[in-house]
Amino acid sequence: AGSGAEVRYNSGEDINAAVQLAKDSDYAVVFVGASASEGGDRKHLSLDGSCKTTTLDGKVAKCEGNDEQQNLLVSEVAKANKKTIVVASVPGHFLMPWVHDVSAVLVNFMPGQEAGNAIADVLFGKVNPSA
Repeated sequence: AGSGAEVRYNSGEDINAAVQLAKDSDYAVVFVGASASEGGDRKHLSLDGSCKTTTLDGKVAKCEGNDEQQNLLVSEVAKANKKTIVVASVPGHFLMPWVHDVSAVLVNFMPGQEAGNAIADVLFGKVNPSA
């Protein structure tokens, strides 16, 4: 962040608190995710919040509601702040019912240990991912 920039954090578990922070901010960045694993297929294109949807023995894990929670968080934050950016850590295609309500979507797929630095460099304009 440049001089004078302040980065504040909210976990998103309390949507009302996240909305209030978005209202009080120049920009809002919401991180969402979906999972993937060796030997486990995704059963849908929803955001599961990195909840493993299928175990190696073929059983379906309990991930119900994670996609609705993430989608609701994005939608409500976007209503509160027109300059909302969504960063998606996903293994591939995913559903974005809120895509027309946000200013930008940055898909970083399944990043490695330097994801935080790389995302910050893009968000703060140090790097152009399209160049």
